[in-house]
Amino acid sequence: MNHSTNNAFDNLLEYDRRERGRKHMSTTTFRPATQKSGRLYAMVGFRVILLAFVAVTFFLLTRDGRNEQEWIRLVTHATFGALPITQLDE
Repeated sequence: MNHSTNNAFDNLLEYDRRERGRKHMSTTTFRPATQKSGRLYAMVGFRVILLAFVAVTFFLLTRDGRNEQEWIRLVTHATFGALPITQLDE
């Protein structure tokens, strides 16, 4: 009888342990969307810096091109004066 009582008690303890484990597992929520990766932040930061570099480079190139066009216009005007285009061909 003692062996039977121990076996039943062990079964009861095992059942209680499993139930507590189930309750504990069910109350825990896993939210993968809220976990952010440091590598993701680094990649996004690198792309933002790269985009800013491209934008500044494009701005400087277009400004330089406008300045060159203005210089060409001024040099052409100073060299040929206000001659009509038909006289420039001769």
